[in-house]
Amino acid sequence: MNKIICMIFVCCLIYTQAFGVTLLGSEVEASGCSSGTAEISQTSNDANSGNINTRVIGQSFTLNTAISLYSITVSFLSGAESTHTLRIGTSPDLSKTYTEEISFTPDTGVTEILSASNPNLSTGTWYFGVLGDGVTSIFLRRNNSDVYTGGNYIYGAAGGSWNMSNLEPDIDLYFTINKCAE
Repeated sequence: MNKIICMIFVCCLIYTQAFGVTLLGSEVEASGCSSGTAEISQTSNDANSGNINTRVIGQSFTLNTAISLYSITVSFLSGAESTHTLRIGTSPDLSKTYTEEISFTPDTGVTEILSASNPNLSTGTWYFGVLGDGVTSIFLRRNNSDVYTGGNYIYGAAGGSWNMSNLEPDIDLYFTINKCAE
């Protein structure tokens, strides 16, 4: 019995490494794709967010159809030469449970953050958050009015908490959710 369990574990480990899966859960699988197209696009902006150097800033969004995630696009006021982190999941608390974590280096302006595993995202409400490197002052672009009705601008407490418990219902981040092209 122990040999069977061990073999199953080894097979799962090989599968996750072969397909680049960061986290594998009941609603997430690696699908792989080479290009994407916008599923949700909120590209109005007229202000800057808080500093993501020390706090997680993100957005909730609603999917009406399931997709395989290709990328998330956000807009930065300035670029940075250091690594930042994006997490996506089904709760505003991304501290322990999340679908994917992506490391990236932002550019000034619009930055497309490519998914490493192209997880399948089910219908319903999702959340993503971006955290800076703890050193570089960097700001995301946002709109100071509720231009996207499917979600809200959210952020965590200072100190880098991934629990984005603060909600701004009248503000939306500049973002696009891009699905794998068919």
